[in-house]
Amino acid sequence: MGPFRNVDSDVRCSYYGITVTPTAVFDGTVTTQHYNTWPTLFNQRKNVPSPLEIKLKITTAGSNFTVKATLRRQGTMASSGLRFYVALTEQKLSYNSLLYHHVLRKMYPNANGTTFTINNNETKQINVNGQLNSAWNQNNLHVVVWVQNFQTKAVYQARLAKWDEVAVEPVSVGRIKGLFY
Repeated sequence: MGPFRNVDSDVRCSYYGITVTPTAVFDGTVTTQHYNTWPTLFNQRKNVPSPLEIKLKITTAGSNFTVKATLRRQGTMASSGLRFYVALTEQKLSYNSLLYHHVLRKMYPNANGTTFTINNNETKQINVNGQLNSAWNQNNLHVVVWVQNFQTKAVYQARLAKWDEVAVEPVSVGRIKGLFY
């Protein structure tokens, strides 16, 4: 499915049944609508309050990094069947005169994520370690994390941090109004 495919992207495409790019997924459902409609679909969903808060602290040491996520459940959602995902994406990749954005480079610890359970008003901490590939342009990397119900594919919350900001000092990001993915 393209010049930048890898084991992790293959696993995620298989999970969603994606066979062509670009493709978007909203509320766990692959959209067949033209990409010009994606901002509208995103804006409709982003104002729905999330039942989950994610606070991140990302630290680096050379090519190694640690994502420390504090998850706090504050609403109605599944307690089990949950997975926490960490992905590195890269912007501005060129191939055959085309420019690609948000290319999945690697998932940590892998594309299956980290399983966990969480009850209402409970706080959990999940730590994930990773290593950068020296071929990636750190100025164009993003760390993306999200919590997803593996069975229903519903994404309860997500966060994104620019790598160049993370590499300068630990970044802490908190709750956003709605879902982001």
